[in-house]
Amino acid sequence: MEKIDAKQVKEKILQFLEIRGPSLPIQVAKSINLNTIFTSAFLSELSSDGLIKISSMKVGGSPLYYIPSKQYMLENFISYLSPKEREACELLKEKRFLNDSEQHPAIRVALRSLKDFAIQIRNSDRLFWRYFLESGEIKEKEKEQARETIEIIKQKETPDKEELKPNQEQKSAPEPKIESREDLIEKMRLELLEKKEQLEKARREIEIKLQKRKKAQKKVQKIDDVFLNQIKPILEQKEIEIINIEEFDKRQVIARVKKQNSGYLLIALNKKKLEDEELVKLDKKYSNLNLPYLLFLKGDLPKRTKEIIDAHKKLESVEKMG
Repeated sequence: MEKIDAKQVKEKILQFLEIRGPSLPIQVAKSINLNTIFTSAFLSELSSDGLIKISSMKVGGSPLYYIPSKQYMLENFISYLSPKEREACELLKEKRFLNDSEQHPAIRVALRSLKDFAIQIRNSDRLFWRYFLESGEIKEKEKEQARETIEIIKQKETPDKEELKPNQEQKSAPEPKIESREDLIEKMRLELLEKKEQLEKARREIEIKLQKRKKAQKKVQKIDDVFLNQIKPILEQKEIEIINIEEFDKRQVIARVKKQNSGYLLIALNKKKLEDEELVKLDKKYSNLNLPYLLFLKGDLPKRTKEIIDAHKKLESVEKMG
């Protein structure tokens, strides 16, 4: 692998940024014929040395790198800001100075995100915003302009002592500012948007849960269908028609059926043996249907159970003596 001359690479990067202005790492990498990993490492070193700056804004997920003298060229990337940030940036660019307390809540939030374009100016308890300068420094003339702007705003907000009536006392703390109707509407709009996002998130979570539940149900249904599908050919062979399925799962199928124009209750069990107690339970459970049974098992009935059934068939009545 060819040895890299770090000093030469850094000089090439600085020359490229001098000509091109704010650039993405991939653009810098192409200019010096290196991959983005090495290029990012060199850019990081140059930033640590204070020779280049990194933008807060991102273009396609990556920040811009630039030398201080080309900071003014960040204006070319205003279109990459979010809609609200772009609106705030254009307003600040037009007005040059903005009083933070006079702006709509959404603009105030956006101004705090414009670290490349909006410079904070604090005067006691007031916050103002200044559009960034080409050199990145406040010139004396602009400092004076900022002071004058702040002073004018202060004069508008606070009456002169001479204008106060004799019996009127000055308050030690300024009265809280009454929000305008427009500000309240904007706040309500932002709150509604936030609630709408929360509801949308909750809706998506519910949909995901329902989809998972449906998939699970389909999986269970598919498993339960196996035994039902096994007995269908047997019923067709015996000319037994299913009228209505009462219940079914992988262990049993209970259904109303018709055989030779007579109605029956089909009890098909996915097991080889049936205890007497189980037969009694099934009889109690479905006795309200008042139908004779057709019992299907994978094995034979125990001899004792057969004998009990035969005895019941012959039994005419049971009488109590005494």
